[in-house]
Amino acid sequence: MVLLTFVYVLYTIKILRQVREQTWLANRAYIVLRLVFRGKILLALELANEGKSPAEDLKLALDRDLYQNGEVSKRINDMPMFSETFATVPPGGKYHVFLWSGTVVLGTDLFPTEFKITATYRSLARAITEETTLHPLLYAEFPALAIEESLEKLPGILEEMKKTLEKIVFRFDQYFRYGK
Repeated sequence: MVLLTFVYVLYTIKILRQVREQTWLANRAYIVLRLVFRGKILLALELANEGKSPAEDLKLALDRDLYQNGEVSKRINDMPMFSETFATVPPGGKYHVFLWSGTVVLGTDLFPTEFKITATYRSLARAITEETTLHPLLYAEFPALAIEESLEKLPGILEEMKKTLEKIVFRFDQYFRYGK
């Protein structure tokens, strides 16, 4: 009977630990870093807390130097998002940093094909360190294709506008020349 009680106590302790861990996982902060397009052409880094609790003392670190729009004088690593510690990021909070236009050629020091960001923060009294690798190359073609497609449509649109304006001018000319 003592042995059975001992096994029961151990099993209960194990279940309690699992429940505690599941509760923490369900309620903790989740800092998510992703690349998004703003205005359909500008590639930006988005930081979001998609968890249920605030992320405290958030510190972000890049694995390499990144430059806003390829300008060496605008080093992203020196921006507040990377050079300072966020006291708290509330649940649902989102922040953006413009990187460059989606039409740049990737694969250079100024426009890398991938980079890593390490996020270190606390949530519900536990320290968390997560590393995210981002691949701008996956997004490279979409804006460029959208721009090319728009530019390909432009001559046709301009031709239609020209024909419409010619009709309007002709009708105004007829109206003023002959009356109705």
